[in-house]
Amino acid sequence: MPWNRGAPGTHPVHAPGKITPQERYLKRSTMLVRRSAIRQLLAGRYHVNGIASLAELKRLLKVGYGITVHIQSLSRDLMEMGAIKVKDEERPTITWWVVPAFNPNIENLREDMDPKVVEQELQHKISSHVTDTTTVGAYIYLLTEPRAGPLVAYWVSWLKWGGMVFVQEQMDACVIHCLDERAARHIYARLLGDQRIEEGYEDDAET
Repeated sequence: MPWNRGAPGTHPVHAPGKITPQERYLKRSTMLVRRSAIRQLLAGRYHVNGIASLAELKRLLKVGYGITVHIQSLSRDLMEMGAIKVKDEERPTITWWVVPAFNPNIENLREDMDPKVVEQELQHKISSHVTDTTTVGAYIYLLTEPRAGPLVAYWVSWLKWGGMVFVQEQMDACVIHCLDERAARHIYARLLGDQRIEEGYEDDAET
């Protein structure tokens, strides 16, 4: 991408406070490189090999990748990447940062993702990692393989189905909080592949 330079010997000229397309491109590229490094650092790290603080993660980015980043930017990266903190069962006072295993950069595509693609991917995650399912009142419980709870919860959170209120992730489970018991039954049926829609709980996009 060519730079829009001014007269020879001068710096590029643009309106004060306005970001040029080149600067925007560079900023986004830097962010993607940094998040890729974060993902590599956090992948599969738990317990004694885990990363317990933002300061430690910042130091490892500098040492391992030569990346310098402010704590505020690092915190925003982790939030937008869907990173979570999990407790060390052997040492309850310690928590580690982890990132669920999802496709690189996909957190930037939520608004443009086809809902059918999301549902297909979720069905794959359920068939691969969910060991048991049940409903209790307005709650749906998806029990998973060890440490697969955040991964399943991440994809469930992408759904835009009516009646879903909140998705709670645990290390070995995912709990879906629904509007009421009827909504829970409806969503539970859809999760298991029943495409019939009860009247009153159509997708938000269809209402």
